[in-house]
Amino acid sequence: MKWYYWAGIIVFIILGVSALIPAPASKPSLLGYYAHCSFAPISTIICWIIAGAIYWLGKKKNNLGKLKALLLSYFNLLFLLSF
Repeated sequence: MKWYYWAGIIVFIILGVSALIPAPASKPSLLGYYAHCSFAPISTIICWIIAGAIYWLGKKKNNLGKLKALLLSYFNLLFLLSF
């Protein structure tokens, strides 16, 4: 597997963990405390699913179009949830 697949996996794992870190926020997360992301733990699960999908698709080198579609749908979901 190429290095950029591993970079994507590491980025999404770190983003998932950082969403759980307590921090000042405007409203509490679903777990009841103030975190970087108000959608924690859902956002963490989504990030880890994307990291798993990148790993799975990285093993299949011909599926780059599916990876782009998956990432695009993830960013669209984040955009919609931000409102």
